Amino acid sequence: MNIGDFLRAAFLITWRYKWMWLVGFLLSPQLLGESIYKFNYLPGEEIPWEQLLAVVLLAGFIGVVMFIASILINPALILAAVRAQRNEPVTVGGCFRDGSEYFVRYLLLALTWLGISLAVVIMLVIPLLIAAVIHLLLLIVVALFFVPVLIAVAVVIYAVGCHSYRSLVLENLPVLDALQRGYALFKSRLWPSVGLAVVALLITLAISVPLTLLVMIPQQILTQLAGEGTLALLVKYGFSLLISIPVYGYLGAWNSNLWTVAYEAWFGPPVTSTDTSTPTIF
Repeated sequence: MNIGDFLRAAFLITWRYKWMWLVGFLLSPQLLGESIYKFNYLPGEEIPWEQLLAVVLLAGFIGVVMFIASILINPALILAAVRAQRNEPVTVGGCFRDGSEYFVRYLLLALTWLGISLAVVIMLVIPLLIAAVIHLLLLIVVALFFVPVLIAVAVVIYAVGCHSYRSLVLENLPVLDALQRGYALFKSRLWPSVGLAVVALLITLAISVPLTLLVMIPQQILTQLAGEGTLALLVKYGFSLLISIPVYGYLGAWNSNLWTVAYEAWFGPPVTSTDTSTPTIF
């Protein structure tokens, strides 16, 4: 199978099981149209600290929701995609019940990847901050080097993470073994993994960006009709939510299914131990 086959298989699985759209939206709770993050500030003006605090708290809350949702939902989606690929029965309750067995290990693996990602970002951003303090021209020069490096590192971390999560669930591995296994699998399929990550990102942007621009038009019309105040906000973002759930929900579930389909095709049905006991956490 090539990447085109993966895209088609993931599309069919996600289209067939509509419940994935709702749980997929919880993985990426974004709204098409005008953003809910409002921070109006121009250089020279007084910084609106209350507004800034509200934006930070809202972003933090959504981030926590996404993280918790990923721990609960991703194992179920991985199992659902594998069962669909193998023409086995796929039920919501069955996938979530079986996926819950991986909760602790999946949580620890997610926290590990979060720590690795933050450490890498800090290491790469510090030179940019130092350059910004010294001189604007130096910042531009440093950014020309570090921004592509940051993007490349982000793609690698994302791809290795996708493999390690599936190793943990499909091969029933402890956390450290899943980390090592994910990296080994990434090295064995280096360029296909990078290509899959880039293609998935480009497809997501190609769908979400034009739709965001299109949704903003009726969103503004509805806002004008509803007037100002709470009702206007409910109408504006309620309309956006109705459109966003199937779009971002589908994309979120499709992206997970895409990596699971690729994992199955590249590395074959996992050979698990005959020992049915729960493995150690690490």
